[in-house]
Amino acid sequence: PFSISMSTTSLPSFPPLHVLRVHFMPSSALSGSATTFGSPPEMGTSDSAVARLQAVLKNEPGSLASLTAVLAQNGANIYNIHLRHRDRAFHTFSIDIEVDNVAHLTGIIAALRATAAITSVDRVKA
Repeated sequence: PFSISMSTTSLPSFPPLHVLRVHFMPSSALSGSATTFGSPPEMGTSDSAVARLQAVLKNEPGSLASLTAVLAQNGANIYNIHLRHRDRAFHTFSIDIEVDNVAHLTGIIAALRATAAITSVDRVKA
């Protein structure tokens, strides 16, 4: 189930801006009728934890796709990603991922390190 809402905002000297919001929620969030919805689930509220990684990727087509594919194949959810530095040869990303536990994180780091497009990956501790 999902809901759709649309609003129009206009500022002086600018054309109207149309914003479309689509909210997805599990069927368990339905309360009463199909037109009444509960609150959408929040990120990070499950039994998972968020870990920050720093990854250096080769500046070539498909390198970011390789990184995200490894994360998906290992059951990690990207919570946040930020491009920290880029140059002609490499791009450095800070990536926050949701993981189940330390063993899950360790397996993900090992899989990332075995990926040709990724030159290094390290956990960043706060």
